[in-house]
Amino acid sequence: MNRKTWGEKIALSKEYKSMEAFAEKILVEQWEHCIYSGLINSVYSRYSDYFVRRKKVSKALGEDIKSKKELKEKIKELQENDRFLVDDKFLNMVAFTALITYLVTKNIKSVGSYYSFKSAFRNYLTGIANKGGQDVVDAIVGSSAIKFRLSQQAYKNKIIKRVSQLTGALDKTSKAKLVSSIVKGVIAGETKSQMIGRLQKEAKKIAATRSKTILATESVSAGEFMRYETARRNGVQTKTWFTALDERVCVLCSPLHGQTVSIDEDFQSSGYSIPYSPAHISCRCTVDYDIDGSLVDNYLEKSVHNKISEMVLKAKLDGYVPYKKNKVFTVTNREAIWAGGESLVGKDKNIGNYYSEIMSTPIVKRPEKLLEFQELLTEGGFVQLKLSIFNR
Repeated sequence: MNRKTWGEKIALSKEYKSMEAFAEKILVEQWEHCIYSGLINSVYSRYSDYFVRRKKVSKALGEDIKSKKELKEKIKELQENDRFLVDDKFLNMVAFTALITYLVTKNIKSVGSYYSFKSAFRNYLTGIANKGGQDVVDAIVGSSAIKFRLSQQAYKNKIIKRVSQLTGALDKTSKAKLVSSIVKGVIAGETKSQMIGRLQKEAKKIAATRSKTILATESVSAGEFMRYETARRNGVQTKTWFTALDERVCVLCSPLHGQTVSIDEDFQSSGYSIPYSPAHISCRCTVDYDIDGSLVDNYLEKSVHNKISEMVLKAKLDGYVPYKKNKVFTVTNREAIWAGGESLVGKDKNIGNYYSEIMSTPIVKRPEKLLEFQELLTEGGFVQLKLSIFNR
């Protein structure tokens, strides 16, 4: 693709780079705090007999192991047979790893305990969702100054749930990587200072890689989901998948390129059903929504503006309300769209309040009161208000 995908544009934003650095900092601190918690001292003071060294292996096997390379090969052979050296005897490798896992689990802190990580990441994903929704809204309304603001609690709850899942997954991965790294050092016969030095370097390297993957995947997931929901709830009828069209495109995504399906259908590849990108971790694909004024249905939600939508949908006024002509939807009030929790946005956002005020006025004075709001609404919005008042 010659153009940047939506996800690539987000990756260039200040918010993205700031959150990536924030996540990296937390992952480094999580790892380092565990290293300096007394864990390493416990391993070296209480479990030194578990360390594999060349002389010990030579003695246990009755062989003269002369080089580190040969030692490595022997250790690998022992591991494949699920054995681990304890002095001149052998211990089940799974049991030893379980021991280290216990120590790490006991000493490591959750990423959620650092710098209000959960609330910060929730706010970040909400911001990304807003950008995703805004991307579609802009395509629908053109130059209109309509702002997408995620306010529906159901969608906010999805973000809260996702951040909780992410926190648990990050902690699980941190534990597994740290356990693996400590066992590796023990097997290699590292001194305490050697292990600590290596773990410090690994902390920074691993955190940098993980933060990049996390931000790329979570940002695209939140944004693309809201792009999909905004398009779907505003009556877009079809969507098309696009890959980066380069040698890095994976076997899962390659067949998806150019696929066009209806908005409620999933894309199909290798037996997988995928509603929208990303298809996998670090996926670079995007979905384009086929937005056209003749394909966008006004999704006016009753709960948002005091049942005005019900009156409008009953009215058969061509040129304003959505109507079918040759099975094609037509829309004229471009500010009557779903924008993250609101159906009416922009100038028409307060139409519900205007409706309530007019209805509290004596019947004979309602026409005069109606005219007071004409300049405050779009042309389509004024028609909508008029219909709701006089076609009850």
